[in-house]
Amino acid sequence: MPLSALIALTLAAATQPPHTRFQPRCLLPGNPAITVDAYQTGLGFAPAIAARYGLQARILWIDGTANLDAVNTTQKIQALMAKIAESGFNTVVFDVKPISGQTLYPSRFAPKIQSWRGQTLPQDFDPLAAMVPAAHSRGLTLLVSMNAFSEGHSMFRVGPGYQHPDWQSVLYVPVSTVTGSSGATFDLHDALDPGTVPQDQLAAYDRVPHQTLSGVVLDDKNVVIGPWPGTDLPDGGTILLGNGPGAQFLKDHAYPGVPIGFGTRPTFVRMDRLDHPQYPLMVNPNNPDVQSRELAILQEVVSRYAVDGVVYDDRLRYANLEADFSPLTQQAFEKYVGHKLNWPQDVLTFTTTDRLGHGILPGPYYDEWMAWRAGVLRSYLVRAKSVIKTARPGAILGVYAGSWYGEYPALGANWAAPQFDAGFWFLTPEYRKTGFGNVIDLLIPGCYYGAATVHEALKEDQPIGSTIEQAGDLASVAVHDQAWTCAGIDSQPFLNDPVRLIRALQAASATGEGVMVFDLSHGVDQLWDTFSQAFQAKRKSPFASRTALDQIRRLRAAYDKAGKPQPPAIIAAGSSGVGQ
Repeated sequence: MPLSALIALTLAAATQPPHTRFQPRCLLPGNPAITVDAYQTGLGFAPAIAARYGLQARILWIDGTANLDAVNTTQKIQALMAKIAESGFNTVVFDVKPISGQTLYPSRFAPKIQSWRGQTLPQDFDPLAAMVPAAHSRGLTLLVSMNAFSEGHSMFRVGPGYQHPDWQSVLYVPVSTVTGSSGATFDLHDALDPGTVPQDQLAAYDRVPHQTLSGVVLDDKNVVIGPWPGTDLPDGGTILLGNGPGAQFLKDHAYPGVPIGFGTRPTFVRMDRLDHPQYPLMVNPNNPDVQSRELAILQEVVSRYAVDGVVYDDRLRYANLEADFSPLTQQAFEKYVGHKLNWPQDVLTFTTTDRLGHGILPGPYYDEWMAWRAGVLRSYLVRAKSVIKTARPGAILGVYAGSWYGEYPALGANWAAPQFDAGFWFLTPEYRKTGFGNVIDLLIPGCYYGAATVHEALKEDQPIGSTIEQAGDLASVAVHDQAWTCAGIDSQPFLNDPVRLIRALQAASATGEGVMVFDLSHGVDQLWDTFSQAFQAKRKSPFASRTALDQIRRLRAAYDKAGKPQPPAIIAAGSSGVGQ
């Protein structure tokens, strides 16, 4: 069909909202319809083309560690694939590189996992080799999942990242400080923490402490008003208590009528040395050795196994806004800007708020920093896609990410398309260029919420941003018809409520081109009949089509070139939705 004819056929459904906002819609035939916000749901060319060709992803995620006992023999895998297909799913995502940095298949680059929380995987068994024919013989599309920039699990302290500390991300950790009358400073142990003051330390309280240590009392302007004990704590005031050298500091530098300054000093801490670590041992995406390792693992999988694609899990990111501030990253960023920097102040400085929390003072290179680190991840995905398309041209590249786009600049993962322009304050022209929505073929936003639709949330007095529908819609608009979008839901909250589960599946399917269910270990064995009911009308996996997504991209490009108005990005406050 000529391109102009396709545009004419899909234009109304794809780009124009109806006059009535709330409308019934049923994306899973044979099930009760749900009421969706038709001003935002299902807009774009991708939903229209997918519907025209009968494409709808029904994805079941199989976490590598949580489901080890379910995939440790060929017989179990064959039975599992049969059950998945019989229940109406058409796609499986199998996690072959969990956050531990180990693999479930025998790898030249990573240790093979053998056990996890009492579950075992025989050393001589390759579940991926068994899963490829088992899935394909049942007509299932098989995608593998990898955690790109996590190389260890901090709870168990396992993973190659512990043997290669130079890979690990280095975090900028602010240490709170107190500045006295002469300009002398002393580290503050725990701002406003009601616990005991450790030996040789200084601590602050916003309530009367139980300790009998001596100290001083500050008013709400942080001016010393008298000794403690002996001075009442005023509203908004603070008590400083010292132990050992901390007490001596107060004696020497805290005088009545003199203000006390609160600030921070930067320290740089490797991931494995954090006091409160994340479970993933995150490594530095800016490290060329780390990137080479991740790409080698990717190339190994797609060249050795006939998989239909790869989905990078939510560790395709930085650890947080504080990462990475290693010397290696400093050198790379200075090369990018073209000169030496005052590090890290030219990027950002952590400040101390009135209640002794931490804020951020952006430096003169803050915007460049945010765009640069996001650009590093985009460039990595460009390289990853080249690896995939060279080794297995028909395979796709996907990314799973939390659905609340407003959270992701801190993590550096700009999963929108570069064409996405909306009212997010961080979305500068340079940051927009880092969007990788047009590099990938599939985005799975984690929409792990209890409420299915905006209509339902309004009725139940819940925030509309924390709904499957709103989160999925924002992701679909942000991707701008450059990739398939399939909203992810968590099955566990719906174990005892099949009606709500089907509504959740309906809402997810309405926002894009399918749904992802996380996870096999989350009670799916209790839900097979519900999935069979929900998916009674069979649909083909979009990822099995070699032409549909290319056609959608051409339609969008032609529409953009004609200068047509875009569907609005409706922004409602959300939360991460990642659920992991």
